Amino acid sequence: SKYYYYKFVKFPKFKDENIKKILDKLIKLKVHIVIPTSDQELIFWSKWSNYFKKFKIKLFISNYKIVDICLDKLKL
Repeated sequence: SKYYYYKFVKFPKFKDENIKKILDKLIKLKVHIVIPTSDQELIFWSKWSNYFKKFKIKLFISNYKIVDICLDKLKL
């Protein structure tokens, strides 16, 4: 997507240990809504959605348990 948009932002890897860096970048960019699109990031965003909510950043994602089941249906 970086070739099609005028502004491309690179984030650190979406891992628990990078939560503060990610939050700082979202705040700096004045982001208030996140719509995760990569299945590799869904677990991260669903796990941390309540944390981001405290900073008025809304995530459009299902809760963690639902996302986890959808990504690994054998857990049913």
